[in-house]
Amino acid sequence: MLPRVLATRRPLPAALIVGILWGVWHYPIWFTFNWAATGSIRDTVGILLMASATACAFSVLITWIFGHARGGVLPAMLFHGSINANMNVFYQRAGEGALTSLSLLACTTVATVIVAAVVARWALIAARDPEDSVEAVVRRI
Repeated sequence: MLPRVLATRRPLPAALIVGILWGVWHYPIWFTFNWAATGSIRDTVGILLMASATACAFSVLITWIFGHARGGVLPAMLFHGSINANMNVFYQRAGEGALTSLSLLACTTVATVIVAAVVARWALIAARDPEDSVEAVVRRI
């Protein structure tokens, strides 16, 4: 989906569009699991909002990786897989309470958004050189 969105938009808006869709894609499982685990609609909605922000931030990072891999999908796939693997390991060690911890998700969301903002800033600086822009890479695909 990302190459198609990048064909008509700049990298940051494209990443955010894909991130929003990525978050919506995960809503059924996030909602079902968190509502069952917390029993609270308020907490579940809070978790969904923070998870959506995290998905958008991860999308920015994956877009940056995709662009710097010259349109290669493998590095982005490996990054996505490493996110999932690290989250699984963390939750296994932290125990059941970590799965529904709003404060844990808030910290993860803030850290991911900060990293994505830094990467987005670097991407904007790199885009000043037409040969390194994500658009130039997508055109070469």
